[in-house]
Amino acid sequence: MHSDTLLVLSISLLALVAGIFMLAGSNWARWLALAWLAFHVVVSALNSWRETAVHAVLLALIAWLLLRPEAARWFTRQESRLP
Repeated sequence: MHSDTLLVLSISLLALVAGIFMLAGSNWARWLALAWLAFHVVVSALNSWRETAVHAVLLALIAWLLLRPEAARWFTRQESRLP
């Protein structure tokens, strides 16, 4: 397996972990998701301005959703949502 493949799989695993734990209400997971998206904006800047623009718009939209007061209440609840 190439090291690039391992890197891509690791980064994809971070997205999966962030998604699962965001559903469980973990505050750190929403920051991991935002960092993951910001990383994609930086990587897409190496390819084309269109990819960068699309990723930047997605980052802004998802950041808006995750940082709203309603979302903050979801992520600051103390009870666990995992079974």
